[in-house]
Amino acid sequence: LRTNSDSIKNGAAIYANNQDATVQLENVDFVGNIANALNDDGTGASNGGAIANELSKSFLINGSMLASNTASNDGGAIYNTSSGLTIENATFYANSAGNRGGAIYTSSDMKIINSNFGVDTAGVQNLNRANGANNDIYIDNNATLTFEVNNAQTASTIRSGIAGGGTFEKTSEGTLNLSGNN
Repeated sequence: LRTNSDSIKNGAAIYANNQDATVQLENVDFVGNIANALNDDGTGASNGGAIANELSKSFLINGSMLASNTASNDGGAIYNTSSGLTIENATFYANSAGNRGGAIYTSSDMKIINSNFGVDTAGVQNLNRANGANNDIYIDNNATLTFEVNNAQTASTIRSGIAGGGTFEKTSEGTLNLSGNN
């Protein structure tokens, strides 16, 4: 799914802002989306290059690739301010944000299961970037990000690090490889 527009403020492909919304995305790839709109006075910045989940009952992304998405502010691929976001079996690479969270910015609790960051589908390093530095995930406002790797034979990778003031928890028996200097 691709939307290239300078007129989209938040979530170039999907924008969720309804407390009753239930979103389930299975095997949907988000490539090359851009959220870069300004306010009428020429100020401001956009969040969530591909997806902005500002309010929803539940939001599931499963089996997806999010690559080369751009936000002028936070969350190169995903901007999340609503609890209930779950990402499973996803690949994030070459996303960029002008401020925080090259791949994901979150200020609410969320879960990531068996997913990879900064490595493309051919296994080649292709980092996510925020504010000119390598960065995969930014956790804000004391949110908790739970990362699960459910299979002991499977390894998930976060190449460019995690930043912010929230909490990161790794649960389950699989291997999570962390690298980066954030």
